[in-house]
Amino acid sequence: MFIKLIEVYSEMNHGAKAFDNIKRFHLRELVVNTNYIVSLKEESSMQYYLERGQLPEGLKKEQSFTNITLMKGHIGTDTIVVGSLESIQKIINSDDRGLLKG
Repeated sequence: MFIKLIEVYSEMNHGAKAFDNIKRFHLRELVVNTNYIVSLKEESSMQYYLERGQLPEGLKKEQSFTNITLMKGHIGTDTIVVGSLESIQKIINSDDRGLLKG
C-alpha cells in the first residue's frame, strides 16, 4: 500500500567561507510504499531548527517529526517527515491509506 507524507529535506547554502554555510530546509510530498518501512522513531533534533526559524513557515512551534527508515535493496534510507510518531503510525495502519490507483 502507498501513503502520502510530507518530507523535510535540506540544502546547503554554500557561501564564500565554510562558516557561512547555512542549512535550509524545504517540504515536499512523498509517496511511500508501506511494505518497505523498516522502522519509525521520533525525530526530536528537528525542534532545534524549528526554534531557529530554519524550517519553512507554517509549521507550528509544537510540531513533531518522525524518522522513517525505508529498505532500499540491502541499504536502509532515513527520511524525516512531518508528524508525530503516533500520527504516522495511524496513517500507516489506517484502512483508508490513500492507495494510488492507476
